[in-house]
Amino acid sequence: MPYRAECEGWTVVDSHTDRAISGSSLLRPGVQELIADGLKRRFDVTLTESLDRLSRDKEDIAGLYKRMHFAGVSISRSRKAK
Repeated sequence: MPYRAECEGWTVVDSHTDRAISGSSLLRPGVQELIADGLKRRFDVTLTESLDRLSRDKEDIAGLYKRMHFAGVSISRSRKAK
């Protein structure tokens, strides 16, 4: 993902991870920190490997997208959907 950020001219300001924690919900420390930072406008773009890395629940993804969009933060994937 750093390569994609570099190609786009984006500066990576932080990385939020939840290693070895199920993506079945947004109630994970890394995702909660991502949401909080996004709402504080600490970044303009969230770059994720794929949307299912944020959550496997489509309703959660829709809600996250809505909150980030309201804060002026876009969500971008580093690879194409299958």
